[in-house]
Amino acid sequence: MSFEHFPPLPAEIWAVPFVAGDVPFFRHFSVDVHETETGISIRSLPSSEGYEAAMTVTAGSNRADVWFGIGGIGGYHFAGEGGLDLLSMSPGQFVVGHDEWGGALTVHAANDTDEGGKIFLKGAAAHSDWYVDNFAGDFRLHDGITTHLRVYQADGTLALVGGRIRMGETTTPTPVDSWAHIYFKADNKLYAQSGDGVEHTVAYV
Repeated sequence: MSFEHFPPLPAEIWAVPFVAGDVPFFRHFSVDVHETETGISIRSLPSSEGYEAAMTVTAGSNRADVWFGIGGIGGYHFAGEGGLDLLSMSPGQFVVGHDEWGGALTVHAANDTDEGGKIFLKGAAAHSDWYVDNFAGDFRLHDGITTHLRVYQADGTLALVGGRIRMGETTTPTPVDSWAHIYFKADNKLYAQSGDGVEHTVAYV
């Protein structure tokens, strides 16, 4: 184990920890094992948010280094080589990945059959909880008992289990080539617009 201070101190006190009152205070210390394995460095360093407490794990066996830091405003950062954030958490936000990587939040499968990744949204007070998950390759929205919406991966079919769609009244939309719009307008009629912009009134039988 060694102790370091930045900027470097004279050699005769380079390995001596600082003492604040009766408590040793280390600006930097590292724990190293065999050079082909891993090492750990814990230090404080300045940033745009004030001083950060940072820990770097230097990887062995051709693995990437990982950096963990606590920012001046209480944000947490997990970063890879080059200091690019893998994961960052700060008041009011949770960010995965770095802009250059097109970050993604990955939730692994719950088992090796049908239960894929799942996100649990806890309801406030007595309100219902909701789950968003991957079930047998399908996108599913359910409350733990009843499935309310399911998109089948085989053909893209959208199933609304309750059988109802609430649609707000609108005006004629801007057409989109190769896409159709279905909508109600203020005259209480149902319309269908084809991709070429032609608007059709849906007849009631």
